Amino acid sequence: MSKCYVELNQEFSDTWCPRFKQLYDRVHETQNCHHVWWAYVLHPSRLKRDYLDEFPWLTEIPSYEIKDEENTIIFFRSNGQKNRHVKAHIDPNEIDWSIVLPVQNCTDETVTNWVEPIGDVVEERAKTSAGNKDVKMLGNNTKIIDSYCFTNKAALFNGGQWHEVRISHNRDEDRVLGKLWTPKLSKEHMLEVCKQWIN
Repeated sequence: MSKCYVELNQEFSDTWCPRFKQLYDRVHETQNCHHVWWAYVLHPSRLKRDYLDEFPWLTEIPSYEIKDEENTIIFFRSNGQKNRHVKAHIDPNEIDWSIVLPVQNCTDETVTNWVEPIGDVVEERAKTSAGNKDVKMLGNNTKIIDSYCFTNKAALFNGGQWHEVRISHNRDEDRVLGKLWTPKLSKEHMLEVCKQWIN
């Protein structure tokens, strides 16, 4: 089993990916969210106030509880013309393991690489997309230790390992991933929560 991701089965993805596509479409239409970088960020207070009536399944998401304000749903957008490389970073706010879902335009033309630095770590800082803490960005040259393309299946995702995103096309279209961010969830916890959807 990879130390960087665990793919969830088609049953899980067939249930949850269309739901998050519907939520994303509504958020994109209304722009009723917190905007940071290329992300739409939804905190529980906004979800309960503005979206829960239309999307009651928000209370049923595995590993995610719509109560603590630090638990966020984030729609990350990348674009082949605007940001073809997301520099290697560690997810902020103590997001270790989370569920990530393909939402829109997810193909094998975009790859997530988990990497290790070559030589001593050179850290840079950038503002986070969900909260007040900085994001750790890697200034080193790197070597790839694992890779995954989000296409039609959700996966458990190790955000505590350095990772980057690279896009191999230059089309002006948004590729969207949905991320369920709850701090301090371990791989062992996520494997237990999601065991019925792991083949």
